[in-house]
Amino acid sequence: MTAPEHRTEMIIRFSIWDQVTDATGLTTATRPRTDSAPGKP
Repeated sequence: MTAPEHRTEMIIRFSIWDQVTDATGLTTATRPRTDSAPGKP
């Protein structure tokens, strides 16, 4: 598998995972990442 193919595969996998876990109605690109924001416990 070439690097671009690997990157495409990971983008697809993480997008699906994100949608299944908690991104209902939102796209991966626009959902804020509050879980890793500085200052959060």
